[in-house]
Amino acid sequence: MKDPALAVELNLQYLDIPCWPQLPKLSFLENMYAQFCEGFPGIVLDIDSKKIYVRGENPEEQERFFQAVLGKDYSYFRITEDYAQGLYLFAEKVKEGEIVKGQITGPVSFGLSIFQENGRAIFYDEQWREIIVNHLSMKAIWQYRFLKQIAREVVIFIDEPYLSSIGSGFLTISETDIQNSLSEVVNVLKSEGATVGIHCCGNTDWVKLSNLNLDIINYDTFNYPHSLLLHPEVVLSHINRGGYIAWGIVPTSGEIKDVNIEGLMGRMKDVFQKAGSKKIDINLLKERSLLTPSCGTGTLGEKEALRVYDKLKELKRSLKEVI
Repeated sequence: MKDPALAVELNLQYLDIPCWPQLPKLSFLENMYAQFCEGFPGIVLDIDSKKIYVRGENPEEQERFFQAVLGKDYSYFRITEDYAQGLYLFAEKVKEGEIVKGQITGPVSFGLSIFQENGRAIFYDEQWREIIVNHLSMKAIWQYRFLKQIAREVVIFIDEPYLSSIGSGFLTISETDIQNSLSEVVNVLKSEGATVGIHCCGNTDWVKLSNLNLDIINYDTFNYPHSLLLHPEVVLSHINRGGYIAWGIVPTSGEIKDVNIEGLMGRMKDVFQKAGSKKIDINLLKERSLLTPSCGTGTLGEKEALRVYDKLKELKRSLKEVI
């Protein structure tokens, strides 16, 4: 999708918690990794080859960066309109909304997608990892405060697609580094008063993320319907302390062309039946449930994106009658 106005309108019309749209098809600057690079010391965005890397020597930039962090100069970490057209148009359209959602790329995925000139991902370097966590924490706070001007409650999601590789041979980083990096960003946002969620568009080990004090867990329920329910103790603990599960049940891949409401209904009914078999309080789970697309729709064409939202709306209406 390349039309920011249409994307904003769809989000406001169809989503329980409307969010500002990311539009990677509009510009590489709105790619989920490039979008949060402004102000990062030594960053190089190669738009032609769509690559992001950092220069090896940048002491002056790092000094300015840490001065901004220590001085809590959040304006240094602002997200400008060139990188997020949907954010500013969204802010114009909301008009004192009750609740809105923003998002930021998580430190693990961000750090594994940006490389040093030697080809090594920056997350593996302790000094770079410190910069990543500080950078994203400050970006998240700036975004929270920006959105707080237009809404009573602000939800910030941490998008972490790379968490689907936890425990695989591909992701060879320590669980401690993952936990510490995520915890710092979550805790900074919570201290500001934000409602914090995490989104992983694949399967992951939710037990290892269960101590992050999250308010919302959002995962791809369409492709991995039972992955979260493999750990019923995580679900029970989460909803018992007031957390929500956001079921990403409507696919945002090419499968949206063939999906029907009966099939989506069947998947969700199966999920709730599975939860009941795990001794999870179904009534409480219903109260603590949200329905969402499985991932963002920014990479889809307008026709496919509209179909995602239409199916989501129809599914919500249908499920109320049977669940």
